[in-house]
Amino acid sequence: MKNRTMPYGYELRDGKYSVSRNEAEIVTELFAAYARGASYKELAKCMASRGVPYHDGDTAWNKNKIARILNCTAYLGTAEYPALIDQSLYDAAMARKPAYTKSEGTGRVKAIREMSRCGCCGGRIRMSAGREGWVRWNCADCGALGAKATTKNIVP
Repeated sequence: MKNRTMPYGYELRDGKYSVSRNEAEIVTELFAAYARGASYKELAKCMASRGVPYHDGDTAWNKNKIARILNCTAYLGTAEYPALIDQSLYDAAMARKPAYTKSEGTGRVKAIREMSRCGCCGGRIRMSAGREGWVRWNCADCGALGAKATTKNIVP
């Protein structure tokens, strides 16, 4: 099955992105429920139990799909995508994000990422985090994996 190539809530009509009414209602519902306190897992379970299709009739939802929707700024409107939600709803949802996703440490992580290169191919590396507080740096080009390290060892 092919992955979605555009954000959930949109469809392609006459070569332009337009609002998919049913999906747009789901996007608004997800942002509002998250802003009220629902977790990614709860939202995924709700969408799956209601049989809401995510893509091409696929009704399987998970935390990653919810996160992809809730982290998409296109829903505020861009040159390509019409707005699906207003700024106040987006801000209310973003206010619930855990502290580690806010920009507090982003500058340091960005500086490390820009200075670091893969030992195998010289490509750029990216950071991924685990639940236990470790961070793994991976090469975006060749896929080489770095060793797990705790965040405190990487970002003082």
